[in-house]
This record gives sequence, C-alpha cells and structure tokens, in this order.
Amino acid sequence: MLHINGREEFIGYLRACEIFYSTQTIKLIETAESEYLHRYKLLIVSDDLKTIEKLDVTEIIKVENGLICMAILKYNLEQLSDATSVMLVKSMGDFETIKI
Repeated sequence: MLHINGREEFIGYLRACEIFYSTQTIKLIETAESEYLHRYKLLIVSDDLKTIEKLDVTEIIKVENGLICMAILKYNLEQLSDATSVMLVKSMGDFETIKI
C-alpha cells in the first residue's frame, strides 16, 4: 500500500512516475443500458511541477460486448492556464476533438 501525505509528496510521486495528471472520480452512474456518465476532476501538474490545476470533466461512455465503444468528454479549458491548456491539447494526439 502506498501512502502519500500532502501536496508536495503527491507532486513528487507524479514526477517520479513521469505522470503529469491524475483523476478523482466525483460520480459514476448508469444512465441507460450500456451507457454511463462519469464525472471527475482532472488534476494536472504544471510544467514547473509546483502547482496543480483542476479541470472538471464529464464523460459519456457507451459499452458494447463488455468493451468501451465510445467515450465523449466535455470540459472547459478556460478553467486552466494557457500553458496547461496547450499541454493538454497536445497530449490528446490524434483523437477527434469537437469544439462546442
């Protein structure tokens, strides 16, 4: 079991694992047969590894034959600093992004 005490240890852990984000589930509910709503906070470590920014994300997940066949994520990048927004968009790679 891993125990992380406080913000500094958490940032240190993410840095050691070369991870720049983590998630914290707020709600996961089944909205219809084979469809789920997942609300969570995306905790993003800044480039200087000193601060953590939070992004509220709502994800709609559809499942077929026990596998995720579609996931739609909704979020507002205006909650983040410009540098973190750019880093997050670059990390998405070739995923299809639709701006609403």
